[in-house]
Amino acid sequence: MRSGYVFVLIVGLLFTACGRPALKAPEKPADAETRKLVDDIRTVNRGLKTFKGIGKIRLSKNGRTHFAQRIAWVGSLPLKFRIEVLFSGQSLITVASDGRQLYYRNRQDDGHPYGQFRLTRANLEKILSIPIRPDDFMDIIAGRIPVYAHDTAAVSEDPDGAGRILALKKAGQGTIQKIYLHDKSAAVTQTEFFDAAGFLDYRVVFSGAKRSGEYRVPAALVISTDTGRRCQLDISVFQANVALAETLFSLPPP
Repeated sequence: MRSGYVFVLIVGLLFTACGRPALKAPEKPADAETRKLVDDIRTVNRGLKTFKGIGKIRLSKNGRTHFAQRIAWVGSLPLKFRIEVLFSGQSLITVASDGRQLYYRNRQDDGHPYGQFRLTRANLEKILSIPIRPDDFMDIIAGRIPVYAHDTAAVSEDPDGAGRILALKKAGQGTIQKIYLHDKSAAVTQTEFFDAAGFLDYRVVFSGAKRSGEYRVPAALVISTDTGRRCQLDISVFQANVALAETLFSLPPP
């Protein structure tokens, strides 16, 4: 139960309210092959609209785990979701979003059992400890790769492996995203997102795969930062395009 208590403290923060040089912009536009590669990545699992799953989430910092618990979740892209934190088979904590508001309920907290907040990147970060955009989070757990708007794209060999790296850049800013590809295929093994100054926001590493009908999703994924924050999701069950009631994505006050 200590892990659940720590999670409560993290979510409780919702009640409270680097000048660096930019990288040079690339000069050459993407060639036809690279543009096709970007389009291929964009279309992965695009027909997947809703889903539900069961797994385990672990939150850690500098190698020390402060939360590890089984969870169940449902989602409706792009921004609706509901996550149940389970303890002994019962729901202990619920976090949900209807696409506009972020709801929270803790069934064992007498002090702050319920909260409702605007769905923002900052509020989601206080829960996951990762500065991830809500729409990116939804895409990632649905097996999609967010592809940021960019001016140029270029592919190079990965110096640390047998695959390739697709780098997306914006004029006047530099690299905004890197997508790591397995060998010569369009299968993504990792992606990295960078801030306006060109420094890493977070990376996502995908492991294994599960199938639900025609869709392929990761069996596990790790979202991490260079500051030692880490969110690991191990997926044991995943079902695609399931019927979901709209009432799942909001939590009325008790």
